[in-house]
Amino acid sequence: MSNAPSTVIFDMDDVLCRYHFHRRLERLSEMTGVTPEFINHVIWEQGFDEEGDAGRYTAEEYHRLFCERIGAPLSREQWLEARAISIEPDHEVLDMARRVKRNAALSLLTNNGPLLKESIDIVFPEVAEIFGVHAHFSCEFDTCKPDPQVFLRLTDHLRAKPGETLFIDDTASYIEGAQAAGLMTHHFQSASKLRPVLEEYGLLI
Repeated sequence: MSNAPSTVIFDMDDVLCRYHFHRRLERLSEMTGVTPEFINHVIWEQGFDEEGDAGRYTAEEYHRLFCERIGAPLSREQWLEARAISIEPDHEVLDMARRVKRNAALSLLTNNGPLLKESIDIVFPEVAEIFGVHAHFSCEFDTCKPDPQVFLRLTDHLRAKPGETLFIDDTASYIEGAQAAGLMTHHFQSASKLRPVLEEYGLLI
């Protein structure tokens, strides 16, 4: 196709993997003795985790404040273990990403903070293997999806043209943010629906 993208950006959770948030909460609860409901409330519902995703904290600050908020000690290794438990790799999509890499510049953009960024090779080694230094986290850009600025800052960093960049994500509002920034988009629903899109662009050769 003449309008095939020169750069392709994948989301991570619920695209490259199935994200089982409940498993994460349950493991955190087992480790700390704090109820899953309380952890969810003080970390996610009150917006603390999103602040981390937006680059407000260093990895050390995030870890310290996480423990303070839940009122229990938790090692960095335990936090990473709970995050890893939540990830079920989608090997079909990961294989497509490997093939796309042969035909276009490949990148990743996930709403996540510095603690995961520093240890992605431990938590989700396939991401480190496939995307390498082009695995990007929203905390690097001081804002999160769906803010159009995060897409513009990433494409600028990649020296990619927004209109020649395909963004793949499962969240409708993030797709809308990418479109507002001028990117091409695919609203991910399944590997079987993504494959023909990438094939039509000639990205799976």
